[in-house]
Amino acid sequence: MMLIHPLRTTLATATALLALASVSVGAAVEPARPMDVQPIDDTEVQTRCQGYALGTGSYPEDADQAYRWCRESAERGIPRGQAFLGSLYYDGTGVMADTGQAIYWFTLAANQDDADAIRNLGVIYLMGKGVPQNTRTAFRYLSRAAELGDQNALSTMELFKPPQPEAPSENEIQAMLEQHGVAKFQPVYPEHALQAGIEGFVELEYCVDRDGRTTHFNIIRSVPAGVFDAAAIDAAKQFRYRVELQDGVPVERHGVGHRFSFELE
Repeated sequence: MMLIHPLRTTLATATALLALASVSVGAAVEPARPMDVQPIDDTEVQTRCQGYALGTGSYPEDADQAYRWCRESAERGIPRGQAFLGSLYYDGTGVMADTGQAIYWFTLAANQDDADAIRNLGVIYLMGKGVPQNTRTAFRYLSRAAELGDQNALSTMELFKPPQPEAPSENEIQAMLEQHGVAKFQPVYPEHALQAGIEGFVELEYCVDRDGRTTHFNIIRSVPAGVFDAAAIDAAKQFRYRVELQDGVPVERHGVGHRFSFELE
């Protein structure tokens, strides 16, 4: 509101002042009513949160305003606002960095199936920033985000996926047989178990035929049941044993066993 200079008071203003002075003392004067303030709805609050955080739309990038409006959105229970506020705390944008607060707000948003928040929780546990590193928990979150259509979660899992072993050559197998009497190989981690962050083991029993190759596989115990069975059997099929002779004749061996461990870390 512009201020009026005392020397520039108009005649109309003076007349109005005189009229006001002529009101009788006993007359009731109705007080001025304040202008109505329209409440801001959830959509607009979230628009301001994202606008100031990202510098999109008609909003300039402003860390302080981003924190103000994202906090407002988050406290209203809007999952996108909670996810944005978690990112502000994680990065220290507009507020002091606080991983605990970041995890708190990400978790609230994740409980409402916000894919960004779920992926960010996976990254936090994968990197071990502010929390103990936990690959199993990380892949569980990343897998859930991927199920919700988050392509960045899929890319992250590919980057951190344990390398799969290459098949050995026949020369390498023969060298192992000569040195150890057996050639054993690591199983391929099942993709679905990898994405879900599942670990476990399989205890397997089999026969070794006259050529030193494995046959007749039997699962003795597997934890979790059925998750790694196929991977364990596929690996055991590649095992080779030095041929065992009795009186110069190759013989079969029964009840040979092996325990396969599936661990992400």
